[in-house]
Amino acid sequence: MTKTHQLSKTSLYKVWLGIKGRCLTATNRKYPDYGGRGISICKDWRDDFVKFYNWSIDNGYKKGLTIERKDVNGDYCPENCCLIPLNEQNDNKRNSLYVEINGKTISLIKLAKKHNIDSCFLYYRLTHGMNLEDAISKPKIRPKIIINYCGHALSLKKWSELSGIKDSTLSKRYKKGLPLEDVFRKRNGETYIMGALL
Repeated sequence: MTKTHQLSKTSLYKVWLGIKGRCLTATNRKYPDYGGRGISICKDWRDDFVKFYNWSIDNGYKKGLTIERKDVNGDYCPENCCLIPLNEQNDNKRNSLYVEINGKTISLIKLAKKHNIDSCFLYYRLTHGMNLEDAISKPKIRPKIIINYCGHALSLKKWSELSGIKDSTLSKRYKKGLPLEDVFRKRNGETYIMGALL
């Protein structure tokens, strides 16, 4: 009689099958990014789910954690794997961007989180000529738009407060070069003029 491990309904069993599929099955849709690049799974884990399961449990596996390869080009094996929160896995991909700061290499995503900056905004700054120090330290400043209307020069934000028209709407209209009467036109067709409607 064959003895089974009775763990085939666990989440780790699904993880193990997924790893084997990506690394060993040429018809798996993810094979080109794993097995097709020479990434495999060590013999102990490949041939014995219980060894994979025990390693995972011994290393603190719980819901919300994922198996991560330290070297994205290396195999799935105890020496190259660790457990990390799922939301951190994006930091360790082949297409992850890294920068060097104070002699240390860090992913752009981690650097952005550390400095409370949106990672896309940081990437934009770096790819548009800003040096790393300025990109993480300079505040995000939107140019202040001043509109001269009805004899008053006020900021877009102030005009928005006075008129009740969203500042984003005023900004779009103003940047399109619309006549000021149209910039300040309300949905009902009336035009705002300093506290009065025409």
